[in-house]
Amino acid sequence: MAIEGQLTIDLYREKGAVIKVDIQSSRPLKVVSVLEGKRVGEVLELLPRLFNVCATAQGVAATRACQRAMGRKPVVAVEAAREMLLLIEAAREHLWRIALNWPMLLGETGQSQWAASLSTMLADTQMALFGKSHAFSLDATVEVDHQLLKTQLSHLKFILASEIYGCPSGEWLNGLDMATWRDWARNG
Repeated sequence: MAIEGQLTIDLYREKGAVIKVDIQSSRPLKVVSVLEGKRVGEVLELLPRLFNVCATAQGVAATRACQRAMGRKPVVAVEAAREMLLLIEAAREHLWRIALNWPMLLGETGQSQWAASLSTMLADTQMALFGKSHAFSLDATVEVDHQLLKTQLSHLKFILASEIYGCPSGEWLNGLDMATWRDWARNG
């Protein structure tokens, strides 16, 4: 079983309204024993490594929880950089699913070439935003490498334009009428 486990949520409806919710978890809660006795900094460094899925989200949540528990106000620039990492992680995860899983659902071959280019996107963006500072440290500092960040964002925009939308994202979001959108969906 993966450390993430699984959540099963059952909704019971009657006459269009939810009348009952059951939530069952197979998450191995004993895994927290790995963190017992460790200093906050050690926990914040180790925690994202324990998760294959949403490691950045886990790190950000843990950092925020520790800051709150310690009565420490987050630094605005650091929080903004962490939010960017969350967005990059979400984009990467979605793009991987689109590249690898969606084609298989259609009986086609996955898009492993451009999907492979996503593997370093999060680490490179973290380096671009935090330099050698640990993003989930209570004392993290933002050290933006503008060129590396620009390269990462340009790569993401390129993948979206060339592999997902078939045009620049702004054009896709603002310029498609229903007929064009249907053609895109049918051909994409």
